[in-house]
Amino acid sequence: MERQVLVALRKFVDDEFKTKKPLSVELLKIKNSTIIKHFKKLRGVTFIVAETYKDYVRIYFFLPQGMLLGADNFPHEKYEKARKEARLLYRLAKPEEPTEADLYLEATEQVFKKYTKILKRVQRTLNLKILNNPVVFISKTPLNEENSLFGTTRTEERVIFEEKYIDMPLIEGLMIR
Repeated sequence: MERQVLVALRKFVDDEFKTKKPLSVELLKIKNSTIIKHFKKLRGVTFIVAETYKDYVRIYFFLPQGMLLGADNFPHEKYEKARKEARLLYRLAKPEEPTEADLYLEATEQVFKKYTKILKRVQRTLNLKILNNPVVFISKTPLNEENSLFGTTRTEERVIFEEKYIDMPLIEGLMIR
């Protein structure tokens, strides 16, 4: 019996996530004592479905048979207290926006892949074997070193490119040098 109820509640969670587009939707199994402690008037509730929005959390209360008892909006703080005492059964959430650091890591990885591809081509052309592949970095600030050339600085173990030169068409020529 409980399995059928969980399947129906999971379908409810999926439908709510698709139609209302909240930040996240969670299906929780909660004890009766927790319900009484945090939501005073409700008794007999076994499952709650919580839709998290920016300003509030909408909570749907379900009986053990899967029947909807009601719904109400609560502040995030009140929901978080109750959530700590509940067991998470199912969760759907929107993916988080990538941070600026994540975007720089991704850009550095792309430049590194391009650099290793060009390095392999140079090795094939010159019939040389380069043993240590330098690490590639992207710098946000301009390079003010004396051995900096067209926004790149090269040492034995690393290569630094200025951010503004990455999207230029001459970047492959800089990488080959």
